[in-house]
Amino acid sequence: MQEETYPYIHRDISWLSFNYRVLQEAKDQSVPLFERVKFLAIYSSNLDEFFRVRVSGHRNLVRVGKKTIKKLEYDPEQVLKSINQIVNKQQEEFNEIFEKQIIPELELQNINLQRHYDLSAQQIDFIETYFQDNLLPFVQPVLLVKNRIKPFLNNAALFLALHLEAKNSENPTKEYAIVKIPSDHLPRFIPLPSESGVHQVILLDDIVRYSTRWLFPGYNIKDAFSMKL
Repeated sequence: MQEETYPYIHRDISWLSFNYRVLQEAKDQSVPLFERVKFLAIYSSNLDEFFRVRVSGHRNLVRVGKKTIKKLEYDPEQVLKSINQIVNKQQEEFNEIFEKQIIPELELQNINLQRHYDLSAQQIDFIETYFQDNLLPFVQPVLLVKNRIKPFLNNAALFLALHLEAKNSENPTKEYAIVKIPSDHLPRFIPLPSESGVHQVILLDDIVRYSTRWLFPGYNIKDAFSMKL
């Protein structure tokens, strides 16, 4: 009698469906707004742990010999490909929920998330002072020089990756740098001076992003992207 086989979903692909259920709670408008923000945080925290443990395990399996891979019941490279496709799609939805739903609904409650390019003169003075007093000892700017400078990036720490161009150069070349976002020392959201009845806050990332021109005075900042290892 031939043994009957059953198709199944790899457990880590299945786990992504579980975490997506958390993301669905964040876009459910019947859920209180503050709880929806917390669900976004839970989804993101879950995904961090998933990449640290499960995805790193699959990457290690890809590096082992073919004989070992043949003993597995699945192809780790294919699982990684599927994970990346699913997570990228979920991240697009995460951003859509945050930008198009959460932020506008916070504004209805007089809570405004300010970008570094939307600040008033008073708020610019505030973040400049805040950077000098609180962030400067921790940001650790490093200009990347090929084959010479390789920075050590702490696990789970936030960084800005910068694309730079030298100011005084006829043919400016692309340069890159890393700046730490010290979220392990300071809150991620910083209250700003605001009008009465309005609560305006800014991401710590954006304070660092605004301040990078002081850290690299000889360069024009072309782009800056938040990242986490």
